[in-house]
Amino acid sequence: FFNDTATTEIYTLSLHDALPIYYTELAQVVWQGYATPAGGLLPVGNKFYDPNLTPYQFNLTLANQILNDAGYKMGPNGVRVSPSGIPLSYTLYVINEAPEEVEAANIIAGWWSQIGVKATVDAVDAGTLASIIWPNFTQDFDLWDWFTSPALPTLLDVFLANQTETGTSDSGYNNSAYDALYGQMITATNYTTVYKDAYELQQMLYQDLPYIMLYYVKSIEAYNAQAFTG
Repeated sequence: FFNDTATTEIYTLSLHDALPIYYTELAQVVWQGYATPAGGLLPVGNKFYDPNLTPYQFNLTLANQILNDAGYKMGPNGVRVSPSGIPLSYTLYVINEAPEEVEAANIIAGWWSQIGVKATVDAVDAGTLASIIWPNFTQDFDLWDWFTSPALPTLLDVFLANQTETGTSDSGYNNSAYDALYGQMITATNYTTVYKDAYELQQMLYQDLPYIMLYYVKSIEAYNAQAFTG
């Protein structure tokens, strides 16, 4: 499933607090076990995957405590309000062509409701979601996916600042240190530098959270065992 010939599908969610998401349950319930909880953007089968990155811990009690301590008071309707009076009520967009991900979005919305965050799931077609995201990033949250090859670290380029102009970045991430390090990686002349830089780039994303990586979906393909070997 994750090998040097498989393409891996990676689902991501754009938000900034991973605590109210139970990755393992999502992978089991939505994909019946045919997915692996994610820590970083590059998946397990990728040569440059960083094994040191693990999913953030699922802890609704701690998530509630963090919001309480930050002054987000629970309203009478079960929705928290920011210190400036803004309700924590959002739209969670998801592609309607992916029923598994619509289910995942609804599960996530259920978890968020337990910490006083209202998420209204809106399943739309890809073109509609693209028009919501680009060019002004008007979405609250969006759940979408990436496909990547097993041998390259170049998927990491979706977080370059110049990708916000080309419509590749759907997070709007802008970090000059990240851009410089990616440039160093892509022009390196030895694998040692490429591995080191790829790991550091993934660690920067892990800390900054332009995405929350949800899971890597196993790529299953049928083939004729009499015609293909290896």
